[in-house]
Amino acid sequence: MKMVMAVLLVAGALEAAVVNAAVGQEGKSAMPAGTTKLAKNKADAATLLPVISNAWISEAPPVARNNAAFVTVKNGARQDVLLGVETPAAETAEFHQMSMAGGIMRMLYLPVINLAPHAVLAFAPGGRHMMLINMKQPLKAGDTVPLTLKFRNAGLITVQAEVRAMEVGAAPAGHASH
Repeated sequence: MKMVMAVLLVAGALEAAVVNAAVGQEGKSAMPAGTTKLAKNKADAATLLPVISNAWISEAPPVARNNAAFVTVKNGARQDVLLGVETPAAETAEFHQMSMAGGIMRMLYLPVINLAPHAVLAFAPGGRHMMLINMKQPLKAGDTVPLTLKFRNAGLITVQAEVRAMEVGAAPAGHASH
């Protein structure tokens, strides 16, 4: 039984490597490093797994302890759940949602995010975002930061988020008062 599991894990890793080479391009999209369910071919694997694109973080003032990261998630052909996010750039990272209620901007913590098959989930300023809490060092435009998204079915997917210059007149992404 252990031998069969080991063979399946190795085969899954090899299949994922082939899919990554065919589908994922660094800086554009990424696929998981491994998969628990083998697909018949690369096209089948690509349709089952989420694709992460447009990963970025706004440059924040050097005194900002927190920052926000943004991505677009295009889910594959099966339902999944986004369980969390990690990055070496911050002590912790969480999913949050901004909303207006009675003229007051509120930020809600999202413990998980359900993804319907083929759903497109946008993390964008002023809405859903990944809150990077207690940044370990200031980020400068041009830096790249790894973000690892954890999915219930697809596993771990790591992308490189580009740090972009803060736009003049834009509110800092770091939510310094948060």
